[in-house]
Amino acid sequence: MTLPLLLSVALASVSSMLAAAPAFPIDRHAAAGVAPAAPTDQLQAMATLSEISDPGSASAVWPAVRHDEGDDDDEGDDDDIDLPEDDFVAGEVLVVPQPGVSIATIAAIYHVAVLEAYEPLQAYRLSTPEDLSPEQFAAILRGDRHVLESEVNLLYVPPEVERRNLAFLDGDPSPGEYADQEASTRLRLENAALFASGPGVVVAVIDTGLDLNHPLLQGRIAAGGFDFLDRDPDPSEARSGLDSNGDGLIDPSYGHGTHVAGLITLASPQAKILPLRCFSAEGDGDAFAIAKAVRYALDAGAGVINMSFGLPYRSRIVDVALDQAAQAGVLLVASAGNQALSDPGPFPARKSAVLAVAATDAQDQLADFSNFGSFIEISAPGVGLYSAYPQGGYAIWSGTSMSAPLVSGVLAELLRIEPSAAAAEAALLTGAMPIDAINPGYEGALGAGRIDALAAVELALGWSGSTPSLKLDGTLEAPRLSVIQSGPDLAADLYFGYLDSGGQFRSLGPSGFEEGLFASLSGVVLPSGFAVARVPLIAFPPDAGVGYVALTPRGSLELLAVSLLQR
Repeated sequence: MTLPLLLSVALASVSSMLAAAPAFPIDRHAAAGVAPAAPTDQLQAMATLSEISDPGSASAVWPAVRHDEGDDDDEGDDDDIDLPEDDFVAGEVLVVPQPGVSIATIAAIYHVAVLEAYEPLQAYRLSTPEDLSPEQFAAILRGDRHVLESEVNLLYVPPEVERRNLAFLDGDPSPGEYADQEASTRLRLENAALFASGPGVVVAVIDTGLDLNHPLLQGRIAAGGFDFLDRDPDPSEARSGLDSNGDGLIDPSYGHGTHVAGLITLASPQAKILPLRCFSAEGDGDAFAIAKAVRYALDAGAGVINMSFGLPYRSRIVDVALDQAAQAGVLLVASAGNQALSDPGPFPARKSAVLAVAATDAQDQLADFSNFGSFIEISAPGVGLYSAYPQGGYAIWSGTSMSAPLVSGVLAELLRIEPSAAAAEAALLTGAMPIDAINPGYEGALGAGRIDALAAVELALGWSGSTPSLKLDGTLEAPRLSVIQSGPDLAADLYFGYLDSGGQFRSLGPSGFEEGLFASLSGVVLPSGFAVARVPLIAFPPDAGVGYVALTPRGSLELLAVSLLQR
């Protein structure tokens, strides 16, 4: 079939839509600099142009599956037609040429402009002909032999914006309230953080940006953040001061990225946040920017990517970027959504390579707004979480967007212990607390359960779920006592300490030892460079909570090792 005939057939299939197609004005979603487009009758009369080879090949990135063949994550997808206008960017489509075909060839055939190229994904933004909607043009391109894939540029939003869950600012911000909040205690975040060792893991946050000067985040921001909206290296949160989308709200997403980053820090104080701004304060973020951010995070060495956003429709281009990251060993975490709906779930949460996170309340019951279903991998607190907010403030926010970063933070801690993504994910899921019994009607719809950071860390350390305990006769009973940090020719002492009622570790050196009280360490294997035979015991003060034994270089009182007693 010749190209003119192919175009005639394709255009005939949408002729009924052409008659009723609205004009798409250049608005806040429309791309600037769109070249004049050929009218439909000229498109039908075009001759085939010779193909021009690209230096790259789409086959090196894209699987050998056409858009119409589907894959395991297609459930709930549409083929673009009849999408609400607010769900995609006006005036443009996304295109991946067939291997060996230049994007210039495709642009010339349809008399449209190449708005942007992104070679790592062999993906491009094209303007649309003036009398075709993005849906119509994408449908035509999917039937073109020069095109491997084409879709509208979908708009994704944080779920809190859809549900109008707004942040409540604390007029008297308190870092203490942040550290001591109920969710942290229930997940045993502070205890878990005591056992991880090694450099902090980079966690990419694809969101509204970050308050780069927030006191909580100082020393915790990775170099190389980027703003994919303004296309510059300053991913700061930014207000517009306008209700540009007519939803009656002004900048409802402002602070979302900072709040998310603060919750990652709560779960992993050593994590390095890589801010990637893909969403405006109004809550809009397009698929092309998100796909670029995913690939950017991969290239920047992120161990975890947090995605507190979603949409009912799958973007194939974002899908391929996520596949690249997952295949490289990056852990992907996404919020489940706030529509109180079941399967199939929003994208990217429903993708099999992504850990979808549902929200629970203080009683470990499903939050009334949270999505649920077979696509959920795990649950985490998501009601009334206290975290950082721009201009050095703090705010309370609820939503699955707040649940996801807690999971991302715990995964970052697990990667400090075991750099294998598969092992970290297995420890997270296996260590989760089952909550089906207290959620009647939602059995099997809340994933592995509610995250338990300490249980996950113990599994990562090889304790097989058995916590070391101190017996009444003074002997230490532990199937395996793991020493986390070691080094050549490093002498060490064992110090004993406790957590006081305020949660602070109180380390007791040799002067605090009571003569004659020792615990046996028989059967414990220490790494080369450590030499120790016994652990002196001391009497715990009445307000002591958890007892710890710490392996330290001689003369240092830094806590490094394992739990002896639990509350």
